[in-house]
Amino acid sequence: WLADGRLVAPRYTVQQLPGRGLVLGKDNAPLNVIAFVDSRCPHCHRLIGYARELLKKGVLRIEFRQVAYLETAVEAVKDARLYETSLFNTRPGARGAEDYLDMVGELNSTQEADTHAPDYEKALALIQTNTSTARDVVHVSAVPAVLVLDKKASGEYRLTGLAEMNRLFQPDL
Repeated sequence: WLADGRLVAPRYTVQQLPGRGLVLGKDNAPLNVIAFVDSRCPHCHRLIGYARELLKKGVLRIEFRQVAYLETAVEAVKDARLYETSLFNTRPGARGAEDYLDMVGELNSTQEADTHAPDYEKALALIQTNTSTARDVVHVSAVPAVLVLDKKASGEYRLTGLAEMNRLFQPDL
């Protein structure tokens, strides 16, 4: 707390964080985070790699929210092909969160986006919403950005710093 009564690290309820993403991990995992990631960010790719290891151990629940920081929202839709995922549709063949991570892991896709796909416009709008939330609500200036759920104290999310992010995702260091 600061002397004027403000929290040093603001906290956010899920309702204060418009947007959404693909979720991996168990609801009761000890570490519950929201990660804003950009498909062209090499640091985001490294975070995804660390997250996969923690998911295998069952200690992480993570919601990946695609944003457009290093590209336009149209390019982000093309790179991540979010409209193909189970976040938007339940059609047979919809890609799950693991498939999405593989798509995001390509840095930038050479595959053209299907702008006529049923969920293309919804995915574009979601990336724009996630980007706006990261910039305007959480005031994130760079990605990856990680919000950690404080289950014990308030049940709200708080933004981590780089040192804490490294400690959380690389606990063996």
